[in-house]
Formats: sequence, C-alpha cells, structure tokens
Amino acid sequence: MTRPRVGLFLHEHALTVAAVTGRGRLEHFTLASEEDLASLLRAELATRHLRPRWMRIGLQRSLVTVKPLELPAAAESSLAEVLRFELERHVPFSPEEMVFDSLALPTTRGGPLRVLVAACERRAVERALRLLAEPRLKPLSVTVACHNLPALLGRRLEARRAVWAHRRGEATDLVFLGSGELRLSRTVPAADGDELAGEIAGSLRLLKWKDFEAVWVSGDAIGGLVSSPALAALGAPVSEPPYRAGVATLLETVPEGERGVTVLALAVALGPRQPVLNLLPEALRPRMLTGGQVVTAGVAALAAALGLGALLTQGHADRRYLEDLDRTTRALAPQVKVVEKIAAELNQKKRLLAAFKAVEESGIRALPVLRELTERLPPDAWLSTLTLDTKSIELAGQASAAGQLIPLLESSAWIERVEFTSPVTRGRDKEQFRIKAAWEAGPAGPRSAPRPQGQD
Repeated sequence: MTRPRVGLFLHEHALTVAAVTGRGRLEHFTLASEEDLASLLRAELATRHLRPRWMRIGLQRSLVTVKPLELPAAAESSLAEVLRFELERHVPFSPEEMVFDSLALPTTRGGPLRVLVAACERRAVERALRLLAEPRLKPLSVTVACHNLPALLGRRLEARRAVWAHRRGEATDLVFLGSGELRLSRTVPAADGDELAGEIAGSLRLLKWKDFEAVWVSGDAIGGLVSSPALAALGAPVSEPPYRAGVATLLETVPEGERGVTVLALAVALGPRQPVLNLLPEALRPRMLTGGQVVTAGVAALAAALGLGALLTQGHADRRYLEDLDRTTRALAPQVKVVEKIAAELNQKKRLLAAFKAVEESGIRALPVLRELTERLPPDAWLSTLTLDTKSIELAGQASAAGQLIPLLESSAWIERVEFTSPVTRGRDKEQFRIKAAWEAGPAGPRSAPRPQGQD
C-alpha cells in the first residue's frame, strides 16, 4: 500500500493534521489540548489507520521571524556566520537558542546579496519534534506552514507576481510569490479588506515591487475580502487561489469553518521533500538526492540500459568480428616482426649517422686519436667509454696495471696533462680506471695538434 502524505500544522496549543491517502482521500482532524498532544496524535493516527513513514511539520507564521536581508557579495563564502551575526539584531533571543535557514533571492548584476531568512527559538522546533516521539514518526521537515501554500497550485501560473492572503481566525498570513516561488511572508491582524490592502501596500516597499498581477484569498470567512473595494483598488484581480485540480477536489470535503487550519496542514503535507527555509536541524534531515543528482542518475541509468541493449543485439556480430580480426592479426605477426626488426636497425643506423655528423660538425677528428690510442695502449687494456670534446678527452676502462697508462698517454703528441679523475679500483683480475687529458693544441682540438711521428 502507498503510504499517506501527512502534514502537521502546529498552532496555539493545538495541532491540525491533514493526510492524503493512497486512494486520493483527505483525512483531517484537529487536536486541542494543553498537554499530552503526542498521545492524542498517536491514538488518532491508529484509529484512522494512518501509518506514515515521515511527518512534515508546519509552524504558525507568528512563531518565526522572516526577514529579507541585503549583504555584501563577499559574504556568500561565509553566509551562515554572517547571517547569525545579522540575526542577533532582529530576534529577541540569543544565538544559542536560535535555529534558522536562508533562501537566496533574485539579485541584480553587481548588486548586494539578497537572502530571505527564517529564524525561531530552538524550543519551538524541539516542541514540534517531541510530538513525533510517541507515535515513533520521523520528521521530514520543519517549515513555516504558509510557506508551503505554493504546493497547492498548478505548475503553470498566469500571474508572475502574486499576493496570497490566507486567513486563519483573526490572523492573516500574507505570502508574496514571484514566478511561483516564495519572496516574503508576513502575519498581520487584518480585520477587513481596508486593513489588508494597507498591509499589502506597505509590504511592497520591502520587496521593491512596483506592482503585482493577482491577489489570492483563502481560509476562513473570505467572502468579504474577495469583494473588497480596497483590495480591488490595488490594481490586481482578487480571487481564490488557482488550485490544481486534485487539491480543489480535496478541499471540497472540508467544512467552511475548518478551512483556515486545514488548508495550511494540507499544504504542509503536499510540500516538497526539500522545502525552502527548513528549520529541521541538519543532523535530523533525511538524506535525499538533489534535482541535479536525480537527473544525472536517470541519464546514467538510461545510458546503461541503451548500452546493455546494444551489447545484447550486437554481441554475436562483435564476437565474429573480433575472431576474424584475431586470425588476421596472427597471420600478420611474422611480417610485423620483420618490419619491427628493420625499423630497429634503421633507427640504430640513424643514431650512428647522427653521432658521426655531430663529431664532424664539432671539428674533432676522432679516427686518428682512436688509431693512436689503439697503438699505445697495452693489449691487456681495453676501453669501455671514450668521450671527446673540443677541450678534453676522457677514457674509462680496465687494465692489468692502470698506473702504467699515464706515461704512455703523456708521450702522445695529441694530449697532455693526463690524470686520473677518480681512484683506481681493483676488480677480479683488472684495475678499473677513469682518465682525463687535455688536447695538446688547446681549444682548437686535435685538428691543429702536431701529427705523430711515423705518420704521413
């Protein structure tokens, strides 16, 4: 069975509950008692066979301070701390006893940051939450009840700016909507249309509105307000709210004298899962996906379904294609190895040619030097590294007696100042050496060095 959507409207020592059942019926009742409201609520829910999982709670507007504030644009990075500081001037209780939430309002480019803030005493929220302890219900949200009134409207509204006056007993809640979204709310003790018109006109200055397009009136004893000349003189048509079809059907079953509290309780029940100006502490809020996360998850699920369908329909053809490709690859493997071998040899020859060109461009004639080194070094000595540049020559290798190499190399007509660059180390049967020498002819290199005797 579909669980009912239940809203609880807490007002003066009483509470009104509205529940929309899975069959589209409206159950509503009001409990008035100075104490033990939690027990009465549990018993009434059991009697009516209402088993909600979550409970939405709406507070009467007079318990909450709702104010629009203008802040510097830089305050957005630490908005909570700035708002807590600003609210100290607007609420009659200390910051430790306060709970609040904020809603961003439309701002002009380069203008100040505008937010709508709702704040109330912590004990008001705690009192509401205690009502759910005995019925063992989980709170979904704690909001100002009249802020949920837009949930009763259709999605497409003709009025871009509208004023909703909801009357409950002697008090009237004014809700100002821009494009169907909350911009401001007030509670006023308006007894007739003249007083209500004056309160609406005074509120326009707070909103910085020049005009509006509709006045909607709901709740108790609204006949005189709908026909009020003072409200009509505001320049906008006065009528009942344009409820969506299902809501209008539900409200037809509500007696005239109970509409004030029942409409608010129904609005709380049908409110969004993530309402604006939610006074429920963060730790108690259920984890819910945001609209963007839902869209992303839906797109991902759709993509996964399409991908799975493509795999199922094309799987056989893909397997055959992969088998053919594998056979072709195996047939080409020997040719690929031959090409890779040729490419490796070609790269090696290119590197060798580049080395020869570099030596030739540097002006060093390495071949005569190599020939003399071959003749002078003893047969038991061999080189592992030979480095030549325009200033010096460096040799590294192994020999039976590395110390004998210094006089042999000093006698060369090509080099001078022969010396070890690191200590000689002994291996298994050879001594490892590293020798460095300068060219006999100086920076010009071996090109200008005297030719060795016995060579023509």
